[in-house]
Amino acid sequence: MNYRLYLDTADKYLTIGISLDDKLIYTYQKECPKRQSEFLTSEIEIALKSCSIELKDIEAIVVGIGPGSYTGVRIALAFAKVIASINNIKLIPVSSLQAMGNYNDDYVSILNARSLRSYLGIYSKGKAILEDKIVSNDEAKNIIDEYSKKGFKIIGDLGYLNLDGEDPCIYNGLFTNGMNKEPTDNIDSLTPIYLKENYDYQKS
Repeated sequence: MNYRLYLDTADKYLTIGISLDDKLIYTYQKECPKRQSEFLTSEIEIALKSCSIELKDIEAIVVGIGPGSYTGVRIALAFAKVIASINNIKLIPVSSLQAMGNYNDDYVSILNARSLRSYLGIYSKGKAILEDKIVSNDEAKNIIDEYSKKGFKIIGDLGYLNLDGEDPCIYNGLFTNGMNKEPTDNIDSLTPIYLKENYDYQKS
């Protein structure tokens, strides 16, 4: 039996999932901005108990690695790296923007990057049409308008842009995208995606 654990804390959600072979058997996604670290361990324990398994039964951890909140991005990744190293578990990194949508869909993922900017990625059937980047909010609005006309889903809490977007189902995005990615060769060298190099980063 192939059990996988799914984790993401990059934005306002704490997301946890467990799959057995090709089916999700446990899902949890709750808004708790800036408090994910308080609940992560206890909620994982609840998830494992619910599935009647232990960490030693997990074959791989699929984890969102950002971009997102400077602190939030590190929470799930740090936990996943420690657990994977101690238990000799495979670690599969997925962009947290890509994890907002389903592998088989066409979608634009957007997060508030503060300072009048947005994190944005565009995906089609698992391939990046536009690699994750930071854009101005005005540019984000133009991209949303362009790709919504092409039938792409627009995913994210876009209230800060005065627009509507679909709520992300992150555990499903981790599951479907993680099924199509390879484990990292070097857990120790895996680092978060901050995308801070092209502006003065402000911790969120």
